[in-house]
Amino acid sequence: MFSLIKGLLFKSLKHKAGRKVADAVVEKCVEQGMEYMRGRGGSAPQKSSELDGLIVGLNNLTARRLPDGQYPIRLEHQTLIVTIENHGIVSITELHTD
Repeated sequence: MFSLIKGLLFKSLKHKAGRKVADAVVEKCVEQGMEYMRGRGGSAPQKSSELDGLIVGLNNLTARRLPDGQYPIRLEHQTLIVTIENHGIVSITELHTD
């Protein structure tokens, strides 16, 4: 009986911890995306549209729980490369094509 209760408690705590980590990752992604977009110039409507696209793209990437690596997010007028390490976004850089 004790092992059953112990197992259920462990699963519950593990689930709560996983949810907290996922929430923190999404929050950090949105924060970095907003910071990136604030640092760019541009008109308000275009900026708003690209910001929405960036937020959706970051949410989609974090929801997939992808392995470490670099992943593209294509916006209306540019492509960004998002670097993921340990299930968190490390950097967002603009892809320059020549």
